[in-house]
Amino acid sequence: MNVNTVNLNHNLEIQATVNGKIMKGEIINSSPEEILEKGYGEKVGTKIVLEPYEMLYLLGKKAITVKSANFQVNFTELLKQICAKRQGFSKYLVYKDLRDRGYVVKEGIEPFYSFRLFEKGTFSTSPAKHRILIINEGDDIKVEKLKNYITSSVMQERGSIVAVVDRRGEIIYYKSFLITSGSKIE
Repeated sequence: MNVNTVNLNHNLEIQATVNGKIMKGEIINSSPEEILEKGYGEKVGTKIVLEPYEMLYLLGKKAITVKSANFQVNFTELLKQICAKRQGFSKYLVYKDLRDRGYVVKEGIEPFYSFRLFEKGTFSTSPAKHRILIINEGDDIKVEKLKNYITSSVMQERGSIVAVVDRRGEIIYYKSFLITSGSKIE
């Protein structure tokens, strides 16, 4: 897992290890408190730990700058490094889409589900309402894995959503249900 950190001080420094490269930078136009309140990263001691897709999203929003070996890293370069794998790119696309819609999205427990999705305005007051499983169009997925994902979500009283990313990068969301004998679909 890549660890990206932002020190909580006046010169907010980001340290990111992405594919073995150290990247540094700073938060601009914001404060550490704002970053946390908006649901980005996790506070660990005196640092904010960001996921790679969070770092990329914030760079795209011009909320942070990123450097590697004292050279400015632009959005395209960071995208190439973080999203080298198709699943990484798909994860960023889903994260960006949900964030742009106003949701707070946090890391899930891989390989069971990719994200936890919080209802708008409930991030700091309630647990995640939904779990998101990301599947790329054309990828094989065993029915047993899908069943386990849905069952686990239902048992923990969470909604289960499957995000299918097609070859053009478009996302289709499917709400999934567990149907047992005698249950009704509403």
